[in-house]
Amino acid sequence: MPVTSSELKIEVAPIRPLNYPAKRTNYCYLEFESPVFLIEGSSATVFVQCPIEIGLFLIHDSHKDSLDWFTCDPANSRFGLYGTPESGTLCKYSKTPIVGSYDDSLDYFNAVIKINLKNELSGGHSITKIVFPMLDTGLYYKDTKAIFDTVTGTLRKKITLELFDVEPEAISTDWEKSPNYERIEVVKRLEMGVD
Repeated sequence: MPVTSSELKIEVAPIRPLNYPAKRTNYCYLEFESPVFLIEGSSATVFVQCPIEIGLFLIHDSHKDSLDWFTCDPANSRFGLYGTPESGTLCKYSKTPIVGSYDDSLDYFNAVIKINLKNELSGGHSITKIVFPMLDTGLYYKDTKAIFDTVTGTLRKKITLELFDVEPEAISTDWEKSPNYERIEVVKRLEMGVD
């Protein structure tokens, strides 16, 4: 809820976990505490916790300016490398449990993201992680709870490679959308290989 003064408002809202301790990436790497096994032609939906940060915004006239941001969980604010040291992608990293629903976010620490998983390959595979661009994924909040847009991950074959293709999908909700203040940059398409 914005706090009102006679001249301006200050909004405190959850934001994507891309700023603390420093802005280094636009990607999020979620490693599942328990793997999800998909047989050939199957699909599954899981809910996992994803870290958030808290943003402070100054609202004046019709402008919303970012004042600062912080995390309530600095001990677990980490980066991880997806890929090789020479050509990998730096990501915000979190080892995360699979939870029951959107209601399982921890106030001020994380949001819940729904992940739809599909296997279009000819054999079964375990999925232990997902890497996706955060700037394409909306964040919403209501009181102290927060949720992200849905992410769909599809195991498929492209020519001779087995890939895990990840796409964000906007959700329909009456929750407040978190402010977008990041610079919009072209984010390279990251194709995950199948382990």
